[in-house]
Amino acid sequence: MRWRAFVAFEMLWSIVIFGIIGVTCASVALHFTRFLVDSSAQKALDSHIALLRIQNLLSQSVDLHLSPSSANFLLVDMERFLGYGDKSFANVRFFNDTLLPQVPIEIFRVQGDEIIFSTSLDSAGFVPNQNLVLVCQNAVDSEDFVESLFKVVSVGNDRLRVDSAPSPLCRAVLPLQERRVEIAYHNDTLWLNQEVLLENVREFDIWYLPDDKFVGFRFCMQQRCFEGGSFVGVKAAFL
Repeated sequence: MRWRAFVAFEMLWSIVIFGIIGVTCASVALHFTRFLVDSSAQKALDSHIALLRIQNLLSQSVDLHLSPSSANFLLVDMERFLGYGDKSFANVRFFNDTLLPQVPIEIFRVQGDEIIFSTSLDSAGFVPNQNLVLVCQNAVDSEDFVESLFKVVSVGNDRLRVDSAPSPLCRAVLPLQERRVEIAYHNDTLWLNQEVLLENVREFDIWYLPDDKFVGFRFCMQQRCFEGGSFVGVKAAFL
């Protein structure tokens, strides 16, 4: 009887121990699975954010230079573009129910290396050595527009002098940020101006389709790849 009781006790104790071990292992496995799921979801979210950010930057790019693993460009200075002028809106200007910026961008005429604006708005918002992009009609096809990069030499009340003579077919001026933007891939990392944009990237490619004025890109993380792109034609949407 004692032997049977001892065996029964050992069996009961073994069941309890293995039960505890089983519950512990199941709990660890559950937490590990949750960690993997959360980590995978976070990586997917980070990848989508990086994709959208690259697309947004490329869509605003000016003077774009590409290599197979990097892009270098300037951006329209939206703070200058929207931030100058009369903040009281005393002289609000509309065109087809669209509020126009309170800074001179419309070119009345080009005279040598001088750009003369078509409005009386003060051009003091522009400063010497500032980069500009001029949106000009194509001499061959008046329906098409081209971008030309210039630098401000001096500023007058209603005019700018730039570093070379623009085409007389230029129609608008857009201010640019001083610092160039660089998106680059090296050491399994996507970088934005030398700051980490996305880690653990195993592949990155970027290319240009000149006929469509379209930049496409692709990057891969583990077993999943992401593709995106932006039209990088002229900034006629601002006009």
